[in-house]
Amino acid sequence: MCSLTGVYGLEELSEQVLYKGAHSQQHRGEDGVGLAATSGSRVYCDADLGLVSEKLPSFLEQAHQKLRASFLTGVVHTRYPTEGEPTKENAQPFSGETQHGFLAFGHNGELTNFSSLRRALLARGLTLSRSSDSEVFLYTYSNSTAVSLGERLGEAAQQLRGAYSFVGITQDTLFALRDPHGFKPLSIAKLNGGYIISSETSAFLDIEGAQWIGDVKPGTVVTIDHTGLHEYPFAAPRPLRPCSFELVYFARPDSHIAGRNVHMVRVEYGKQLYREHPVDADVVVPIEDSGRSAAEGLAEESRLPLRRGFVRNHYTGRTFTRPLEILRERGVNLKLSPLREVVEGKRVLLVDDSIVRGNTAQSRVRLMRHAGAKEVHLYIASPKIIGSCHYGIDFHQENLRVTTMPDDEEFKKLIGVDGLYHLTLQGMYDSIQRVPLDPRAQYAYSPRDFCTGCLTQEYPVPREP
Repeated sequence: MCSLTGVYGLEELSEQVLYKGAHSQQHRGEDGVGLAATSGSRVYCDADLGLVSEKLPSFLEQAHQKLRASFLTGVVHTRYPTEGEPTKENAQPFSGETQHGFLAFGHNGELTNFSSLRRALLARGLTLSRSSDSEVFLYTYSNSTAVSLGERLGEAAQQLRGAYSFVGITQDTLFALRDPHGFKPLSIAKLNGGYIISSETSAFLDIEGAQWIGDVKPGTVVTIDHTGLHEYPFAAPRPLRPCSFELVYFARPDSHIAGRNVHMVRVEYGKQLYREHPVDADVVVPIEDSGRSAAEGLAEESRLPLRRGFVRNHYTGRTFTRPLEILRERGVNLKLSPLREVVEGKRVLLVDDSIVRGNTAQSRVRLMRHAGAKEVHLYIASPKIIGSCHYGIDFHQENLRVTTMPDDEEFKKLIGVDGLYHLTLQGMYDSIQRVPLDPRAQYAYSPRDFCTGCLTQEYPVPREP
C-alpha cells in the first residue's frame, strides 16, 4: 500500500501541492519517498528511504534548481513495500529512457503475475536491477508498438494482473491508470486550470479552489497535457473490487473511498458492532488513532461516554507499516500511554480497527489493566482477518492471528480480555450501505463489490506461480 500524488499545469503551486499531497498520505507508506518532475524540456527524478518531511523538501529544491522553471508536471510516491525489500533502489518513482522517450512513474498495489513476467523478461536477456514488481511496467511500456501515449500505456497494462494504480509523467504529460477491478483508489481534481491526481481525496479536498471531478475509471488510462484530459479504456468492464481494508484502516478518515466518506463508514462500523455484541460497561475508549471513528459510533449506540483513555505519541508513526518485527515491537511500546484517571475501576469497552498479528492488541489491553481497569472488552471494527492479501497489503498467512490462535477463548486468555468481539461480514456490508454515496465518485459502488480476500479467502484475481 503506497501513495501517489501527481500534478499538471499548476505552475508555482506545483511544489506546494505535491508536498501537501505526499504529507497528507504519509500513512500509506513510511519506507521511502521520491519525486519526478519536468519543466517540459528538463527532467528530474530522485528517491530514497525516509519520510516525506525528511527527504521531499530537498528533492523539491533540487528539482527547482535543475529545471530552472516551475514544474509543468510532477509525481511524488511514498512507499510501503510488499514485493521488494525496503531499499533505496526500490524507492519510487522509477524512471528511464525508453524508445518512446522519458518515463517516470509510481505504483500502488501488487502484481499477481510478477514472477511470470519477471521470468519472461530475464529469458529475453533483459537485466532487472530491482526486486520490486513495479519495475516490470517500465519494460512492458517500452516494448509497446502503439502510436499514442495513452494506447502504449494501455497496451502495457494489458500484460499486468492483480492490483495496480500508476501515476507518472513523460516529458510533457501527466498520466494515470487503474486495474480493471479498481482495487486501489485514485481520484482526480481540478485546480486553477490544472489537475491533481492522488490516491486519496484528502490530498486535495481542503485546498482552496480544488474541485474533485471523479475517480480514474477501472481499466482506463488517463492522460493530461496541454490539450486537456483524455481517457483510453484498455480492458473490458469487470466486477468492481475496491479494497475493503481501505475503509477499515488504511485511508484517512477525511478521505472518500469508493464514493463514501471513510469516517462515516467507520462510525457505522462502531454502531453495528455494539448492536451485534452489547455489553454492560462504564466507558468507551478508542485505541488512537485508527479506532477513534468506530469508537464514536459504538459510544453513540451504547449511550456510554466516549473518553480518551490513551495519549498517543505522534512521533512513532504507524505501527503496522514497520517492516521489521523488532521495530514493530518497539513502536507498540512507545506509541500510547494510558490515562489512569479515566479507566481506573471502570468496565472499559476498548475499540480498535482490526487484529492482524495480535501483539498490538495484547499490549493495549495490558496498558488498560496496568492503569486499573476493572474489565476490558475488546471490540474490533472489522471481520476477522483469516487470509493473506494478494493485492498490496503485508498480510501473510503464517503471521495472522487466526493461524496460531484459531480459538477465540484461547486468544482472549493470551491478551487478557474479558470479551472479544468482531464485526460480522454482513454487519460490514450493512454499515457501508447506510453511508450515502458521493456522486462525484461516478460509480454506484455496492457494499458487496468490495474485495474481501483477507476476510473470506475468496480472491478475485488468483496469484500466478
